[in-house]
Amino acid sequence: MDAGAAERDLLKQCVEACEAADFRAFESFIRADVSFRMPPQPDTAAGRDPLFELMIEGGFGSMPDTFPLFGLPISVDPAPDMNTCH
Repeated sequence: MDAGAAERDLLKQCVEACEAADFRAFESFIRADVSFRMPPQPDTAAGRDPLFELMIEGGFGSMPDTFPLFGLPISVDPAPDMNTCH
């Protein structure tokens, strides 16, 4: 799978998980070394557990009609040891 196809597949998984408010789906593809930031929001998360805590604190899954992150841009760092959601 080329990098473009891999990024499209990851984006598809992320959008589907957001739209369904499916926390288990996120667990299936978020790596332990994830780094998350969403400017201009000040919150950041470095690591899988801190990201999940931030998602839960932010209401993920508790507001299914209002929380989905339509258009969430995802990029995958080409470095083999890190994926970045931003």
